[in-house]
Amino acid sequence: MTLKILLGIFLMQSILYGSDPSIPQTVTMSISAINQMNSTIDETCRFHVATMKNIPFSMVEGGHYAFTTNESGSLGKKIMGSLDKEMPASTFFYVELEAPPGGLSAGKVLISLFPIDLVTGIPIPTHQSGLEMTYTFTVTSTIPPSNYPRILTLTLMDQ
Repeated sequence: MTLKILLGIFLMQSILYGSDPSIPQTVTMSISAINQMNSTIDETCRFHVATMKNIPFSMVEGGHYAFTTNESGSLGKKIMGSLDKEMPASTFFYVELEAPPGGLSAGKVLISLFPIDLVTGIPIPTHQSGLEMTYTFTVTSTIPPSNYPRILTLTLMDQ
């Protein structure tokens, strides 16, 4: 009786698994690309101008930025900046980003609607934090009191 049960189990395994009782599995793993940036400058950065006695004048706001990219390749990354709409006449907005080791900062750059390089030659993959970031708002002639909100977009992208 015991022999018949053992023989039946053996035959069942042979039918289910063939002569090899193992089941091969294909497991695919992937790592998604990471391209992230953040800043210590508040999401809503405000330049308050109370007097315009000394024209032209400039106001500066500073902070730090960080980014991470895990992509590989030989061309590297760059950071570009643009505004959502043009600045009013006689006003100018500049951005300066410190470059990470191996990268190149474009220095103090006038920002407009059209994306412009701020940092180029960023080695990849890399993680950098504590890099200097400076915004400068300049007025060259008298303008009426008002709010002039603009959205600055910084984009980490392929070189």
